[in-house]
Amino acid sequence: AHGKAEALEVLRGRVEATAVLYMGGGDGEEPVFLHLSGADAGVRVGDAGEPSVAAHRVADTPAAAQLLAVLAAERRSWVFGERPTPIERMSLLSNRAAVALVGPDARLLWLCHPEPDSPALFAELLGGRSAGVFSIAPEHRGLPLGQRYERDTMTVRTRFSRLEVIDYLAEPAVAGRTDLVRVVTGTGAAVVEFAPRPDFGRAPVRILAKDDGLVVEGGPYPVALYAPGVSWQVDQDAGTALARVHPTSERPVVLELRCGTDSLEAPGVGEQERRRGTEREWSSWVRTLDLPETERRLVARSALTLRGLCTPTGGVMAAATTSLPEEIGGIRNWDYRYCWLRDGALTVQALVEAGSTAEAEAFLGWVHRVVGGLAGPELLRPLYSLRGTDLGPEEVVESLSGYAGSRPVRVG
Repeated sequence: AHGKAEALEVLRGRVEATAVLYMGGGDGEEPVFLHLSGADAGVRVGDAGEPSVAAHRVADTPAAAQLLAVLAAERRSWVFGERPTPIERMSLLSNRAAVALVGPDARLLWLCHPEPDSPALFAELLGGRSAGVFSIAPEHRGLPLGQRYERDTMTVRTRFSRLEVIDYLAEPAVAGRTDLVRVVTGTGAAVVEFAPRPDFGRAPVRILAKDDGLVVEGGPYPVALYAPGVSWQVDQDAGTALARVHPTSERPVVLELRCGTDSLEAPGVGEQERRRGTEREWSSWVRTLDLPETERRLVARSALTLRGLCTPTGGVMAAATTSLPEEIGGIRNWDYRYCWLRDGALTVQALVEAGSTAEAEAFLGWVHRVVGGLAGPELLRPLYSLRGTDLGPEEVVESLSGYAGSRPVRVG
């Protein structure tokens, strides 16, 4: 038995393992289990009636083989990345105070709070399911038939057979709060999976089912999912809530993710009125632009995307995400959720040429505030946070597998 423990330590050092999984069911295994520590895991194979210090147990050798197969598949997915959504097929949501990404199958792939450059609450884009899931899909598992923006807005519609999902970030009614509204319409049954993962999946959460929705505990800020009339099955061990919903033509299902509050009170206005107000803010802005007749709608969409990256501080995000690789599998995966003076200037210049000057004025105000905090303009840095402050040190999120396995995932 002592020889097994020594051999394990020799192997650990030889392959430079950061953690060990030891499975055994013969004689003399207990001293080996006792030597495991930290991130190591021990699995006893055999009779459940036999005492063991191992943290886990499986019934027999076939069950052990099945467990190894599952772990190998999970590790392969982590190392190489799950088959990711092509970047060009993701849809950007914005209310200018917050941004989100929705996949072509209506999965929420990316959302940060309270700022666009804060740690992610949903980061399936970079870490798969373990980094957060908020999906709405037909019960019969049908594939999506299409996705499009409502014209001249940042509202996205995803269409399935007999089912449609409408997504938008509502205009912020209160500072420091983000409301993502998801509306399920049609006549088919749908399955909703809700599994928020604050701080890129590093903060454990507890989901509580209430009368009108769910409350999420354990994160750095309150989170609630207002969902009147929806019955949830909550798995606390998995940190996941599941629901089966069946909208009708008269009564759509409304799911309102609220970040920054745990209130489940009904909103002061109806969902359709709120959506119209949000869409009006975008479409009325588009009507002020001087757009070319050729490919007008494409130019308008480009302008909407650029405006969606302009924040209330005047700072302009270079992009809504971090760590999307320059090349798949490469290491040049940077955090672009900040304001480069060059990129910001080019963005607002493009909007000025399209006929909108408010973003350029706000950006110049942002630059003046940054310069005002320096001893001289020659001390300007190439980039700052969206608030105009220096960036903190870069951090690598080791727990995320990266987009298509492209690591490291960087923050800052």
